[in-house]
Amino acid sequence: MKIRLHRKRRIIAILILAAIICCLIISIYVQNNKEPKPQKLPTVEGQMQITILNSEGKEEKIYLEQFLIGVVAAEMPVSFEPEALKAQAIAARTYVLNYTPPYGTAKHGDAVVCCDSACCQAYSSDQQLRTKWGDNYQQNITKITAAVADTSGKVLTYQGQLALTPYCSTCGGHTESAADCWGNDIAYLQSVPCFWDDAAPRYDGVLTMSTAEAATALGVDKADLNKMAVTALSDSGRTEQVKIAKKSFTGSEIRKLLGLNSTAFTWLLNKDQIVFFTRGFGHGVGLCQYGANGMAKAGYTAEQILNWYYGGTTLQNLY
Repeated sequence: MKIRLHRKRRIIAILILAAIICCLIISIYVQNNKEPKPQKLPTVEGQMQITILNSEGKEEKIYLEQFLIGVVAAEMPVSFEPEALKAQAIAARTYVLNYTPPYGTAKHGDAVVCCDSACCQAYSSDQQLRTKWGDNYQQNITKITAAVADTSGKVLTYQGQLALTPYCSTCGGHTESAADCWGNDIAYLQSVPCFWDDAAPRYDGVLTMSTAEAATALGVDKADLNKMAVTALSDSGRTEQVKIAKKSFTGSEIRKLLGLNSTAFTWLLNKDQIVFFTRGFGHGVGLCQYGANGMAKAGYTAEQILNWYYGGTTLQNLY
């Protein structure tokens, strides 16, 4: 009996020890594999001022929220749905703060951003908006101001840091990844389908020029345009690489040199003319503005719109 009891005690002890070891292993695994705790972003004053380079290229101090009214008014048609305007306001605020201390370094000396949409963000001053809108000024400015005020202090973050929030007019049915466009793979800037931008005025485009003009712009012989061929496409179907005789170009280079709407292009040679067919307008990365408006019309909220185009980001209040 004593021997049996001793064996039972040994078995119980072994089982207890095994249970303790299992608990320790599970605890270590969880500690090593759990998500890192997001770093808390420093807060800023709600009435913070920033320095911008205005349309005349001069430094100008302006309240951030006031600046965003001019950005949203310049970046989106005022006829867009309120939720699309709110999504634009959040994306624009996040973009500016990325270049504003304490979050980032200014892009233009003391000026955090400029008002050139090709470099930073489009912006219209109050006087410019009064001239543009005329008798509709009060109605329009009220709508834009509401979109900015309703999202005051809201930004997009990823793993505790401000997200990079590029946007374009029209993605043409599919956004482009940051990796394919700029060579930087960013987790929340991946290529996603867009089902809502087909009503955009520049969804499809046609540009016709002489072969002489195209050859001069590209720095190749006119005869070599017959050898022009796409050698690589991105996942979204945009042109990544083009070869003309012995010269290679990126799709972005072709777009810039020829003034095309986007890198989603094909072409047709017709005697002394070359006709380019484009899809979408802009680089295609991040928020698609016409897509955002289509989503808003379909009942999506600003947060849902942003989650679609910047997948994995979180909406956070800074002030």
